[in-house]
Amino acid sequence: MSSNTDLPLVIGLIAQNENQALQGASAMLSKGFDNHYRHRIIDLCREDGTNDLLKTLKEDRVAFAYGFAGVGSQLQVSDGVNLWTAARVPFAALWHDHPCYNYRQHLVNSAYVFHCYHVRDHLEARQKHLPASLSGAILLPAPNEIMPVPWDRPMKFRKHAIIFAKTAQSPTDWVKDWQRHPMPLQKVLRTLAELAIQNRNIDLADMAQNLFLENGLTPGDLDLFMGAIQEVDAFIRGWRSDKLVRALLPHPALIVGRGWEYLHTESHRANFIPPVPSPECWSLIWESKIVANCNPLWRDGFHERVWGGLITGAFTLTDRTVKSDALFGNLDTYIGFEWQDDLEDVVASTLRRAEDGDFDYIQTANKVLSESGLTDYTTYIRLIGLEAERIRNQLT
Repeated sequence: MSSNTDLPLVIGLIAQNENQALQGASAMLSKGFDNHYRHRIIDLCREDGTNDLLKTLKEDRVAFAYGFAGVGSQLQVSDGVNLWTAARVPFAALWHDHPCYNYRQHLVNSAYVFHCYHVRDHLEARQKHLPASLSGAILLPAPNEIMPVPWDRPMKFRKHAIIFAKTAQSPTDWVKDWQRHPMPLQKVLRTLAELAIQNRNIDLADMAQNLFLENGLTPGDLDLFMGAIQEVDAFIRGWRSDKLVRALLPHPALIVGRGWEYLHTESHRANFIPPVPSPECWSLIWESKIVANCNPLWRDGFHERVWGGLITGAFTLTDRTVKSDALFGNLDTYIGFEWQDDLEDVVASTLRRAEDGDFDYIQTANKVLSESGLTDYTTYIRLIGLEAERIRNQLT
């Protein structure tokens, strides 16, 4: 067996963000490198971060690099050439959000960069609504932690009745802010938001394109077009989380995140706490009877909190998506709801079931592990490695 130093290196690039989410996600990927690669994370926000990266690329045998949300994909050397082209090292930009968020990061002028989308909706939006670029794109299954056994923590011993972790985005404030825009754009935003509230399967980019043309706006103006999609996507996230939290207020729920002060005047039993680092948040989730979640506007995705709750045997209370229904719809602990449902009633009935505790949560969690067919971290890294190797062989 070869020594560790004989293995090629994979570099993970991070930059500071809220709750250390990028650092936590990169650390989770460490579980997948196994005996195939060495793994090193470099923080570009460190004073010596960029120099450290350049030195490593020059002196080590790097298989590929990666960055969540495209962090590091646009780096350039002194003559303006993309760093990954100059270094001849493949770079994987890992995406979980819609391309409307910082769309230029999806248009990298390097054939060594490839974008890994985990939600088909996002890949289709890039293909249909962004211009072609040298960088490629593939669809990958999102990695999930596959535990050998579920979390053995009986309901009666769990510290929290319900947990919901989310940054608040007041939907009322979003709508008020739209008044600064010209009337045609206001009409697009309001109509698009109304349609998205009514239909969880809407394609925001396709519908935005139609509304732009109907109102004399140009979809080819990507700053305006992608900005409008982002505004409505953010509004829907805020609208959904606001509606769910209001249904949680009468119950002993733990609400983790900033921005919820506007609801503190409401009568409630919920406990609001500030954001915590990602690993600490997962510890809270694993000590909860019910994990509450709301998704972004997608059809082909489900949030990691859904999976995280289910493998602990917790009741997972979430808005439905096509994909989560297909994967988890047959599980007793998967409580999928529609936004037209009476959420206060849904929360109350789920809480009664969790407090009763008369069910085999370990058997349910084992069913998730054995039947979901999700991708573990080792397989995920190998898939990225195969694409990186294909690109390197094609370009050299």
